[in-house]
Amino acid sequence: DKDSFMMKNGDELLLFHRPHMTDNGFYLTISKVPKINEGKALKEITVEETKVVFEHANFEEKIGWGPPPVQVGKEHLFLLHAVDRKSLAYMVFAALLSLNEEVSVKAVTPCYIMKPMMPYEVYGDRPYTVFPCGLQEVDGKLLMSYGAGDSAAAFGEIDLSELMAMLDKNRFD
Repeated sequence: DKDSFMMKNGDELLLFHRPHMTDNGFYLTISKVPKINEGKALKEITVEETKVVFEHANFEEKIGWGPPPVQVGKEHLFLLHAVDRKSLAYMVFAALLSLNEEVSVKAVTPCYIMKPMMPYEVYGDRPYTVFPCGLQEVDGKLLMSYGAGDSAAAFGEIDLSELMAMLDKNRFD
C-alpha cells in the first residue's frame, strides 16, 4: 500500500491510498478510517468502505496519488502521477473529485500537465521523474513542490484558472 495520505472530510477521516492488489493491479482507492483516537497508543486499524476511484490507462504502467488536494468550490482538485508504459517516465495529471455523500470523479485533464524536461528531472536516482508532493493555492496560483529525478526537490507554479478551464472542458457530467 503506497502513495497514501489522510484527509478530514466533514466528520469523516478518509484514506487515499494505492494498494497493490492480488491481480497485480495498482488502483487508486479511497477508504473510510474508523475512529483512531480511542486509547493512548497507536494501533493497527482496518479501513472500511474502500472504493476504487482510478485505474491506470492502457498506456500507463501505474498511477498514484500526489499531495492532499486543494478545495475548489464544492470539489477537490488533485494532482496525480502516472508512469508511462513505454518511456517509464513519471508524469503529472490533474483530476476534480466530489467528496460529498458519494465520491465521484468529475473531470480529468486530457493530457499530462507536467513531464520531466529539466536536467534535474531527467537525470538522478530515478531518471525522468516528476512526482507531486505538496500543493497549495496562493493568489489564484497553485504552488507545487515535487520530487525531481528522485534526487532533488523542486517547486512549480500552475495557473489555477487555466487548469480549471482544461478540467471544465473535460467534465464527465
